[in-house]
Amino acid sequence: YVDSGGVATVTVAGRVGGASENLYVAVACASRQTHKLWCGGRLPVSSGNFIFDIKIPDAELWDVFQPNLYDAEIQLLSGEDVVDTYSQRFGIRKIRVTGNRLLLNGRPVYLQGFGRHEDFPIIGRGLCHSAN
Repeated sequence: YVDSGGVATVTVAGRVGGASENLYVAVACASRQTHKLWCGGRLPVSSGNFIFDIKIPDAELWDVFQPNLYDAEIQLLSGEDVVDTYSQRFGIRKIRVTGNRLLLNGRPVYLQGFGRHEDFPIIGRGLCHSAN
């Protein structure tokens, strides 16, 4: 979610199998363009599940012509020891439909082409020109 002031809320959610009372999750996000870093702190893992929100001010939005990306690093900690680490690349954008227009970050996007595929079980799940 990106608010009107350009602050993005990035939500990281997950589940930890075999969770114990001593587990914590730490999340950090970094811009691939400016290398700015946002840390979300540390959160205890309760019942094996966690949901983490990180606020990113002045979010650099992903666009067709400027694909700004971020890297998130999620660490599972047991006390102060890192047990596991997961990294995920992502982009932040606002998509909305107004009337018959598709808007990406408030600007119209024009789609070209078409999608055609077959679902006939003998041919398979792709387009087969010789069968048409």
